[in-house]
Amino acid sequence: MNRDLLKSKGWRFASCFNDGVAALLCERIQGDHRIDNCFYINVTQDCSIINPNIDAEPFIEYLTAIPIPKENGMFINARNIRKLHIEIDVNGQVGWYELNMGLRGFISRENIDGCDPSLGIKLTPESERILKRWLANRYIAQTFPDDFNAKINHLLKNSKAPLVKIFDSDIGRACHSILISLDPNDRDLEKGESYDVVLVLLFSEAKAKEIGFDAMDFLANEVEKTLINIDGIGPVSVNSLSESSITFEQVVKMVRWQFDYISLANDAQIVPIEHASI
Repeated sequence: MNRDLLKSKGWRFASCFNDGVAALLCERIQGDHRIDNCFYINVTQDCSIINPNIDAEPFIEYLTAIPIPKENGMFINARNIRKLHIEIDVNGQVGWYELNMGLRGFISRENIDGCDPSLGIKLTPESERILKRWLANRYIAQTFPDDFNAKINHLLKNSKAPLVKIFDSDIGRACHSILISLDPNDRDLEKGESYDVVLVLLFSEAKAKEIGFDAMDFLANEVEKTLINIDGIGPVSVNSLSESSITFEQVVKMVRWQFDYISLANDAQIVPIEHASI
């Protein structure tokens, strides 16, 4: 298997293929994964998909991409760990497609050097970032004490719950990450105790300039008012920050808080530590 040939053909993470250009691969895909007008997205990493040793890397991991007429806000921005709606460019026309963990599979990589990815089908750069985050979210998730989850469950339980509605507003959707620090963070409360909650609502520099700091502060105040009156929660501190304002300590000590019914902007990317102020 020729590594340079595979690389020159364009095989990489997020390259797409279908029967027209990769019939030898597609004929190995069977059952429910064979859907009219669908194609397949390779989610094997770059170095693995072009590895010349078939014994070392015998499989291609793929996701079935199904065209849909319109996105569902519940499934954008890697919010739901089982289903994802992303934009994909097909021959110059950008449309919405659904990916489902139930339509994820593995096929032999044998004969891949006789197949091509479809160069006319491309994920947008943002969609590729979202796809990576979605896949990572299967294995990386915050865990909180059962007691804390029980206290806030009514704020998050469905699309009409108070916190969900706050973050589904125009200002809320501009927030690309929610970082949380919880104390105690590893146990249920003893009698008379409360959870000390610190939240940072993170905005890109561009969004911060676009909506203004007054709007960012308004969002923080709304979130704080929602949390502060819950028995066993408090004190509560909520701050809205732009990326350049977050500190090294906050990045290291806080974790990303994912809500089941919220789609955050730009896939809620965490700011790299080297970009945090110290």
